[in-house]
Amino acid sequence: MAYIDPVQASPKNYKTLLENDHVRVLEMTLKAGEKDQVHSHPSETAYFVKGGQVKIHLGNGEVVEADMPDGHVMWHEEW
Repeated sequence: MAYIDPVQASPKNYKTLLENDHVRVLEMTLKAGEKDQVHSHPSETAYFVKGGQVKIHLGNGEVVEADMPDGHVMWHEEW
């Protein structure tokens, strides 16, 4: 599957805070009940400023539901 940049796929939900040859830092904001557009995830670290219920649709068709607390930090391989 070709890479789908989240900032290009969902410009209203993502903002680039920092990008250089080593790192890319994005801010993502979703309101309760709002859905995001399909996009790719390289290996990443995510920090949830404000937590909540999330439903993540993985590339293999699997769906993961979780309750993320405020301040939760998550790292995962590319999906």
